[in-house]
Amino acid sequence: MPKCILILASSGRMLAQAAKKSGYLPLVLDLFADEDTQQASEYCMQVSTLSLLDIQAPIEKLLKQYAIQYAVYGSGLETHLSTLQWLESVCSICGNSADVLGQYLNPSLLFPLLQQLDIAYPAVQFTLPTLPLDYLIKSPYQSGGVGIQFAHRSLNKGEYYQQWIAGESGSVLFFSSNTGIDILGFHKQWTLSVSDFSFSGIVQQSILPAQEQQSIRRWLTALHASYSIQGLGSLDFIWDGACCYFLELNLRPSASMMLYPELDLFTAQLTGIAPIMFTCGKVRGLQVLYAEFDCQLPSYFQWPSWCFDRPRRGTRFKAGEAICSIMCDETTVHETESRLQQYATIIKNNVIK
Repeated sequence: MPKCILILASSGRMLAQAAKKSGYLPLVLDLFADEDTQQASEYCMQVSTLSLLDIQAPIEKLLKQYAIQYAVYGSGLETHLSTLQWLESVCSICGNSADVLGQYLNPSLLFPLLQQLDIAYPAVQFTLPTLPLDYLIKSPYQSGGVGIQFAHRSLNKGEYYQQWIAGESGSVLFFSSNTGIDILGFHKQWTLSVSDFSFSGIVQQSILPAQEQQSIRRWLTALHASYSIQGLGSLDFIWDGACCYFLELNLRPSASMMLYPELDLFTAQLTGIAPIMFTCGKVRGLQVLYAEFDCQLPSYFQWPSWCFDRPRRGTRFKAGEAICSIMCDETTVHETESRLQQYATIIKNNVIK
């Protein structure tokens, strides 16, 4: 009989689909309850936030109704560590503990550790920069680049200023276990615009020379030893053509997981055993589409098969809000990026003001 898996995330769709594909019954609590999340789930509930106040009662109810063996979390728990701590007391968590996440999310501990491990990162300071456009305001609790802005104001609690570096953004998807680090793939990624750092897209392509790839492998090995990292994660970096800089770790399954449907990454997350590696010879890409103006999906709209994170038809969007995600695979990076542009145009031509 399929085993029930509790999934908690800002958006649980990716994990729900991966769990179902691997033979599990997903029980999902997230902020959207998109159409495809509901289709993939045995149970799906939309919650207002991932705070303990909002999720404790529904999860306690699920624990009475279902024989839940494990819980897997995605993005969004960074700002709700108390939720993760409580979840650890009632479920077996697959992935990194609240303690590990809390250590990493503390800037006063992270940056001295990076320096000690000889991991290059853009300069950080906690006083207002003389040249604000040379620095960004960042928070360890952000995910997907949301909320990053140029240094035009004083810091709020937990924030820091980090030097802005021009270059190509990239990431690496990895799996961490007791035996060490397995690198699953390098990627190029991009943001919504030069001034909006929200995650916008990713494609299977390494933008780094072989020597820099080895440097990142060394970084991950050192961070694995320092934090005892477990499970799927990703490391974001920026390459300026001469030096590669560490930007952040995502200590949970990231969007780049979707680029590897041939690998059983969900089972790897549950068991702690690295997936068997093989490739399909295709170049996959993923893009998030944002509303360029206030708009609405018509009630008659039919979602194409290459769309994900599908909100209910008739949903209204404010300018800047995410509409959906699109994916494709082609034989080259150029062909993949061109196909994503074609798909994006189709969606944008179907929304109405």
